Amino acid sequence: MSTVPSSTPAQSFDWQPQPEAQKLVTSLIDEFLSRSAFARDLAEQMKTGTATRFADWVDHIQVPREHPVFGALASTGFDSIGETPLGEAFVHRGAMFPQIIRKLHDGTAIRLGIKVDRLEDFLDAHRIDHRAAEIQGDEGAPVRWATADLPESGDAELRIIERHGTQSFDLVATNDQFRTLVRQHLERFRSRPRGGIPNGIAFEDLIARIEASVESIGRGYTCDLFFLAERENWQARNKAARVQHARQQALGLGWANHDHHTFRSSRHHFNDAVAVFEALGLQCRERFYAGEEAGWGAQVLESAETAIVVFCDVDLAPGEIEGDIAHEPLPELGTLNTVGLWCALHGESMIHAGMHHL
Repeated sequence: MSTVPSSTPAQSFDWQPQPEAQKLVTSLIDEFLSRSAFARDLAEQMKTGTATRFADWVDHIQVPREHPVFGALASTGFDSIGETPLGEAFVHRGAMFPQIIRKLHDGTAIRLGIKVDRLEDFLDAHRIDHRAAEIQGDEGAPVRWATADLPESGDAELRIIERHGTQSFDLVATNDQFRTLVRQHLERFRSRPRGGIPNGIAFEDLIARIEASVESIGRGYTCDLFFLAERENWQARNKAARVQHARQQALGLGWANHDHHTFRSSRHHFNDAVAVFEALGLQCRERFYAGEEAGWGAQVLESAETAIVVFCDVDLAPGEIEGDIAHEPLPELGTLNTVGLWCALHGESMIHAGMHHL
């Protein structure tokens, strides 16, 4: 499989292994787990009950100001993005690692945040009293979190964090009117036409729904709602997805560990599919080509604001991966390869068939 950078001038990706950064992050997670019996038990339940790794649920790690890790961050590729409500945050732009945060105040405790779809689901699954958890953030806010009350943990605090279209830690006040708007736009994504009208009209209708939502509740939250609706549609038609979701939801986690969403498109509507993702705030990253024998490739798109990554698959001829497949029309090949045949059988992912896999 060959990989080339996106044709978008501002986006150039040359992904490389990051073993030293990985060691650093792993050491922090191991240090936290060594201090928290609850977290160790949770990690074991994740492994045996859901076949997932604790590390892949980690949103951020907040460590004491004088921790030796801060002497190694720069050399392993982490950069400061400035102060947040939790302290100075460091991110790695060459890999997908959790944020590392220098605590605002002195102290020896390490705080680690894990991602969940909904705070209350996690608290209920683990029988944690909502009042004792000190929930921060209004219901329906772009970000909110709670700190689990874990008396058996020594110098370790587990933070459960729920995000909707943002990687920020800024708590934003919401009200009933905003929450009503969120529900209304989510329902518009859930109920959009998935057949019965021409594809071109369906794409226009979807773009209009996205633009209306962006104007009402913002692009990041709109992106979050769109992919929530897409996961629901995919899960309703996929028994394996329902089984895996049930396992993860038994621990109150939901789908918060998603790595990427994959959609398949015909060549005719590939630019239309990319336009939908760009309307949601995603930007083109690298492109993949599976080879001449496979006959297909993918445009990767990402929204750093929402941590959403998409693979948009399409049939490709040799050499086409070098062009701007995201925005230049793709002429018909005269034959159907892997993705084109799937779309001919099931319809466009974006309109009829739904997401291919998560």
